Amino acid sequence: MVKMAPLGVAARSAAFSPDGELLAVGLKNGAFVVLKTADLKIVAQKRDRHQANQDVRWAGRSINI
Repeated sequence: MVKMAPLGVAARSAAFSPDGELLAVGLKNGAFVVLKTADLKIVAQKRDRHQANQDVRWAGRSINI
């Protein structure tokens, strides 16, 4: 493992942005976080459900969950 970011909840899915600068991670508690790949700092986070996010994908500059 090269880098690790403590999120406090198990990750369920992940996807890099098209330019590779961001990483979206779907979590088991229904939330997702967006991290900067350079330092793994959280840029954004949101919880949109109470079930695990099975799939996270980028669509241009936006994220589809």
